[in-house]
Amino acid sequence: MANGIYIAVSGAQAEMRHLDVIANNLANANTPGFKADRMNFREVLAQSTVSDDEQDRRFVEVSGTHTDLKAGTLRSTGNPLDLAILGEGFLKVNTPRGERITRGGSFMQASDGTIMTSSGHALLDTGGQPVRISPSGGSVHVDGNGVLSQGKRILANLAFVEVNDPAALRKEDSGLFATEPDNLRRAETSQLQQGAIEESNGNPIRTMVALVETQRHFDTLHRAIETYKDLDSKVTRIIS
Repeated sequence: MANGIYIAVSGAQAEMRHLDVIANNLANANTPGFKADRMNFREVLAQSTVSDDEQDRRFVEVSGTHTDLKAGTLRSTGNPLDLAILGEGFLKVNTPRGERITRGGSFMQASDGTIMTSSGHALLDTGGQPVRISPSGGSVHVDGNGVLSQGKRILANLAFVEVNDPAALRKEDSGLFATEPDNLRRAETSQLQQGAIEESNGNPIRTMVALVETQRHFDTLHRAIETYKDLDSKVTRIIS
């Protein structure tokens, strides 16, 4: 009986981690530019060392997670400080941990004119400086290549970049990604669309369905564990 309970426990542990990932995806279903995480499962074969008659045991193991970088749906907002990205590009922002990149294009203007994310991270230009606009300088325009102008004045070239190796990105909170500077290049094929944002690429309905299915799988495995424990207890009483 022990073999069965070990297999069921390995499956239950994997489903618990899967539930955490799905719950986080669901919680960020309305976060602009959020990229959902996916679980990586693999089968592990544990060969028997007790007897030739005992079958090899197969366990499930979580080998890690990966971030799904596919684009989300674009939604028009009419806000001139909202910037959606067409293609695989990112915008650079400044954080307490250093420069990071993001696809969360919902920005606002601070009291000193700095353009910032909702988390307080300043949007950067190509020189690594925070982008500032004048509260009374007229309308703001951002072209597809990231050139920001206000009225008739060009104020900044946004740090609009693309990634050489997406696998080298390290996902952080607030829709941020960290990577080495040499993994970034100036955006070549991507474009910015002003007055729109990219929504999360996690479909909330599908995510909810996955959450329910995973919870059911976990409940089934939990019942299996309890059944094995009950059988082992009965076998022990019979033997004794």
